[in-house]
Amino acid sequence: MPRILIDRTRCIGAGQCVANAADHFTQSAEDGLSVALAPATTAVQRVAVERAMAACPVQAISLIDDP
Repeated sequence: MPRILIDRTRCIGAGQCVANAADHFTQSAEDGLSVALAPATTAVQRVAVERAMAACPVQAISLIDDP
């Protein structure tokens, strides 16, 4: 199952991940940075996460395929 990783040292809280894949991302109430909610378990969900990755202005999101 693909895991979503967010490099919070790079994240600037632009919110493009939430705008593109709200089922998989939120922004922390504490610092406004992105937080991954749920893994992408279907092909449709993976496309949404990949869209969020592409929209991230600092490329802070990775999708890791675990065996």
